[in-house]
Amino acid sequence: MIETLSEREPTKHDRFLVRTPKFLSAQELPHMMLMEDLPGALTLKEYLFRYSESMLPGVARDLGISLGKWLRDYHKWINGDNEKAMMVKQRIAGNKSMVDAREQLYIGSYRDAMKVFPQIAWPRNGHLDQIEKDIKQTCREGGSAIHGDFWTGK
Repeated sequence: MIETLSEREPTKHDRFLVRTPKFLSAQELPHMMLMEDLPGALTLKEYLFRYSESMLPGVARDLGISLGKWLRDYHKWINGDNEKAMMVKQRIAGNKSMVDAREQLYIGSYRDAMKVFPQIAWPRNGHLDQIEKDIKQTCREGGSAIHGDFWTGK
């Protein structure tokens, strides 16, 4: 799947360039994938750990705009009628362990947030039950994909 994402155009806004590293090759055994080395590049996580405390509001805004544009373009592509995008969605839907993990991620993190932020007016139980039902249906039918389906786990 990463090879399909690496073909996507990068998104640039002001000082930030958001893109997927280029896919080079893969071997099924021993589960190895080679991707482009980007010396000096930082993952979002690395960038935030390094600069978040001293980040100026304008820099944070530019970073958010860059990420938002990349995500917008990704969602338009993955949920459109592009043949490669449709193949990616089918592969994601066929990965049962990932479907289960997505359900838990969405539902579990939502419920966890409700505990952490009780002052927020969260949906009532009936509405929450419908949200959970919709999430499970979406995950199981493979009708959409999210960028988190490509998460590295690190």
